[in-house]
Amino acid sequence: LHMWDLVTGSCTALLARQPHRVKCVAVSQVDDLAVSGDDAGHVLVWDLQAGACRAELAGHTRAVDDVCVSPCGQKALSYCQGNTLRVWDLKTGTCTA
Repeated sequence: LHMWDLVTGSCTALLARQPHRVKCVAVSQVDDLAVSGDDAGHVLVWDLQAGACRAELAGHTRAVDDVCVSPCGQKALSYCQGNTLRVWDLKTGTCTA
């Protein structure tokens, strides 16, 4: 994943490479973190300050098509092919629904 400066158009950071094709990314409004989903079913939580993966949220078996982070920054939602929707607690990394 690359982080871009929207004013200059330059790449400001390259986060660790995700082994599969990234399909979606959501950035928290309150914390310096992002959540990404890929075509192999991985959901990764990224620490944007450190530029590193903070956690992998395991549970999907198909490509993750969409992710979002709650406005409070404490939960994430992921949707994968096959109509599976998961709710994640970003502090513990556990699936809550």
